[in-house]
Amino acid sequence: MQIISEHRYEFGEFRLDADEKILWRGDSVADATPKALEILPVLVKNAGRIVSKEEIFRQVWADSFVEEANLTHHVFRLRKVLGETGERKFIETVPRRGYRFVADVREAQTAESLKFKAQSSKLASTEPISRNKSVLLFSAAILLLACGAASFVWYNSKANVKESVQNSKSEIRNPMSISRLTNGGKFVAATVSPDGKFAAYAQNYTSGEGMLYLRQIETNTERKLLEPTDRNFGSISFSPDGAFIYYIAYEPNDPEGALYRIPVNGGQAAKVLDDVKFMFTLSFDGRRAGFYRFDTHQIQTSIVSATLDGTGDEKILLTFNDAQKVITSVPAFSPDGRLISFGLADNTPGTDFNQPQFSLFALDLQSGEMKRLTEEKFSEIGKTNWMPDGSGLVFPGSRPRVGTQIYFLDFPTGEVRRITKELSSYGNYGMGISGDGNTLVADLWGSEAQLWAIDASGATMRAEQLTNGTSDGARGLASLSNGQIVYSTRAGDDDDLWILHEERGGGRREGRPLTADAFSEGEICAAADNDFFIFASDRAGASHLFRTDADGSNLKQITFGEGYEDAPDCSPDGKFVVYNRNGSVWKVSAEGGEPVRLTDYECVAPSIAPDGNFFACIQSTGVQIKNSTLAVVTIDGGAPVKTFDVIPFGFYYRPPRWTPDGGAIVFKKTDRQTGNLWRQNLAGGEPKQITDFKSEVIFNHAFTRDGEKLLVSRGKFAANTVLLRNFRQN
Repeated sequence: MQIISEHRYEFGEFRLDADEKILWRGDSVADATPKALEILPVLVKNAGRIVSKEEIFRQVWADSFVEEANLTHHVFRLRKVLGETGERKFIETVPRRGYRFVADVREAQTAESLKFKAQSSKLASTEPISRNKSVLLFSAAILLLACGAASFVWYNSKANVKESVQNSKSEIRNPMSISRLTNGGKFVAATVSPDGKFAAYAQNYTSGEGMLYLRQIETNTERKLLEPTDRNFGSISFSPDGAFIYYIAYEPNDPEGALYRIPVNGGQAAKVLDDVKFMFTLSFDGRRAGFYRFDTHQIQTSIVSATLDGTGDEKILLTFNDAQKVITSVPAFSPDGRLISFGLADNTPGTDFNQPQFSLFALDLQSGEMKRLTEEKFSEIGKTNWMPDGSGLVFPGSRPRVGTQIYFLDFPTGEVRRITKELSSYGNYGMGISGDGNTLVADLWGSEAQLWAIDASGATMRAEQLTNGTSDGARGLASLSNGQIVYSTRAGDDDDLWILHEERGGGRREGRPLTADAFSEGEICAAADNDFFIFASDRAGASHLFRTDADGSNLKQITFGEGYEDAPDCSPDGKFVVYNRNGSVWKVSAEGGEPVRLTDYECVAPSIAPDGNFFACIQSTGVQIKNSTLAVVTIDGGAPVKTFDVIPFGFYYRPPRWTPDGGAIVFKKTDRQTGNLWRQNLAGGEPKQITDFKSEVIFNHAFTRDGEKLLVSRGKFAANTVLLRNFRQN
């Protein structure tokens, strides 16, 4: 809703466009939530005056019924965006009355005021009218360029604002531009040809046809290079001469993964190398490929360089003991062939993979010396590309609350600069740079989720949408015995816990926040008597389990293990919790204490049976084309007593759920970008599909406490190919 017309305001280092709901910090856009950007103009317009909570509700939530906690939550977010400290305040809380904006506010010039001043200058000036007219036309042209850039739309409403403002501020210096090459939401592993004229990308069979595509960028024409089959892809790359496309594929007759090559003009694909997993890069002369090779028997990982001429010449360049070092990214050859870069955690495994721990290193292939390229650290580093002139590396890097963005590492200084600032995340294995270093192609990933309620049988005829958020329940979902629902939702950069009442009243209800802080919370389970919740949070620096009373009070950390702890599930009597720690299942008292390890093998996403005697978990095969295993284990741990190879491969898993009678387990499965729930009876037999959704994917699910409903977090996941030009300008 429009709060103020034709006004911009300045305070501190910030500028606010109240019409467009945009907040700048300097020359960049601040990451404020849409609701916060509706509240801020109300406060700024009335700077120095107390604005009552009722007045804010009337202007911001005119057509909705919300609780006061919603306003408190969004004001907290607003203060965080403004960078308030004990010494520096923008918003003052006046107890029992409202809020007051206390910073000095100046009204900025608008297009209308600039026009008025130009006209006044024209009348007062003694210079020829023709010159004043030229100045006015030039000013108007600049304003039109800024407005045109600000209206440029490319992905979604939030990213539109951010990208268009960046363009408008840097138009005069030939700024980075971003355009979409695909729109279907099913395309991954993008790369670009050396001449910048073609893009290649893939579609996994789980979301489409198992197809490799070639697109001519200028004419926007697309062609298929393979026959469709049950095929998944890893990374893709053009040969340096642009004549071939190399790609990793997992196929039914070759499920372990291999590197293939196909002519750009079409023709027969040929296998080049066996046992190449997921990502690879080519040397700049096109003679060798670099990749990781995993030895599960020796529990070690090697960086391998292999020729592409069919001679089978392979060299192991470095080997790491997996118990001591963890690698990421993919080895990448420098343009001169002297270095090969890779991602490495300098601390030992068992750390929280949500925390920055990976840096980029390089091995000198002549001297054998390994050196660090930067002091900057990331939670994860994706496919790395050297700039063709050797001036640095470009890569997707993940950091907490920022997601995966694209970064540039200057070589040899090690300075890291962030290229993109989208609210959506970039994919970690799709990227390519043209030979002139001006064009970059990458994957852009986005998702949204809302809560739905369906019949416990899976019947979807009377499915009811419960929420309207952007990521509701995707990271956590729990039912309470009083009909309420606790779920995760994302606001700004963090995931918080919210509670939704079953009786939502006559108007739209947004739920009530249980947490509103600078940390991420999710992975929820609740005690049977509703007295407390257990959830995972990074508030202790790494992901651990915390306990809080049902009203959000008496917060207490209950696990302190080394590494990543998440996915808790409460026992039916509320006395203990099973959870995941670094890929295995552990058990701890709901009050905290000494944990007990239940599996000495990899098994994640545990879920306790209704009788409390068993739990189910998922054992990943690590192979994309093969199903993972649904395992049933006694509550005291040990080897599985039952296994079912029915869970589709995933890079992460959400817990399967036991039916209320304990006779079956319900899990999610996605086919052609449509998610449904399937039921596996403990007695055996083939699993059966129980829901019949025709669109969208399922992120999470749980039975209500009374067993009458299934709660489902479902929505959309989109992966598209984007083209970035002049990206080094950022």
